[in-house]
Amino acid sequence: MKPNAIVSREEWLAARKRHLSKEKEFTRLRDELSHERRELPCPRGAMRRSSVPRWSGCAITTGTGIDLCPFVESTRKRERRFL
Repeated sequence: MKPNAIVSREEWLAARKRHLSKEKEFTRLRDELSHERRELPCPRGAMRRSSVPRWSGCAITTGTGIDLCPFVESTRKRERRFL
């Protein structure tokens, strides 16, 4: 890894603004992609309304067959401890 260049404050500020604009574009694209993922349809049978709390959404298992509901439930219990 090469060391960072030493530049004047004006040059640094210009480079920083260029970098921030790239970060903003990246964030916008990530948010758009996340929105598209949330809009994906749930497969039939993924909603287990009787056993899944309303706040957890789809109860989709991973490709290995691991049910994610217990992890969501344990996280919810940890959150309640701090209320």
